[in-house]
Amino acid sequence: MTKKLTKKQVYDISQELQCGMKVFVNTDTLEYKSIPDMDDMDDFGFWDEELEEIGNIWKRS
Repeated sequence: MTKKLTKKQVYDISQELQCGMKVFVNTDTLEYKSIPDMDDMDDFGFWDEELEEIGNIWKRS
């Protein structure tokens, strides 16, 4: 069975993208996380937890 994003999820993701965020979607769970474009930031310590989850946990799925 193929999972599909809901209309609300697509809308929310589009809003994040329009704000300049990068959006990562876990294709197993359809959970998504948004983080700022790291090229535009000097300090992204606030986003460390999100980055760790995207980089380590989601990639293992």
